[in-house]
Amino acid sequence: MRTKKIVLIGAGGHCKSCMDVIASAGEYAIESIVDVPEKSGHKILSSYISATDEDIPRLVKNKDCTFLITLGQIKTPDRRKELYLFLKDLGATLAVVISKSAYVSSYSQIGDGTIVMHNALVNADSSIGSNSIINTGALIEHDCVIGSNVHVSTQAIVNGGCTIGEGTFIGSNSVINNNISIVSGVVIGSGSVVIRNITEEGVYAGNPAKRIF
Repeated sequence: MRTKKIVLIGAGGHCKSCMDVIASAGEYAIESIVDVPEKSGHKILSSYISATDEDIPRLVKNKDCTFLITLGQIKTPDRRKELYLFLKDLGATLAVVISKSAYVSSYSQIGDGTIVMHNALVNADSSIGSNSIINTGALIEHDCVIGSNVHVSTQAIVNGGCTIGEGTFIGSNSVINNNISIVSGVVIGSGSVVIRNITEEGVYAGNPAKRIF
């Protein structure tokens, strides 16, 4: 199988984790890393920052390249979403990257621009939207619908039949009980347990999770 070229956008800590996943999968070779001009030439693991946002249209014209947004997401998905829409408007192809150590059911669906990281699991009849992060060790059980621009963080568990709205962040080691629905734009704090539907935007934390902001 021919190795595909991939351009990474964002050169922070999340980018390093994505690079490790890309290396494990063996499907892509990093063509370029995009970040602010001040970081140009800096080395990130085995690659260098060699482009800025201004170079993205030129890189898109190289039809051999696919793209992945490697900017992290905790407080807000806004910048990741903005970059995704910008790339789509340019006609870019966004990669789906799945770690070699992850398990993704053949009966599930993964949207473009989404990464499934080491030891994560996406079970049967679940769907993950575009431009989302299923982080290290996260579990998405059967029959879940995960929206676009969502980050399910490290070791979080989303049990069967859940619906997670667009742009929501599920913190590390959180547990979402079976058949729970969470609206768009919610932040679930680390270690929280969600036992009831969440119908309003906000920040929720605790066991059971309650709105704190």
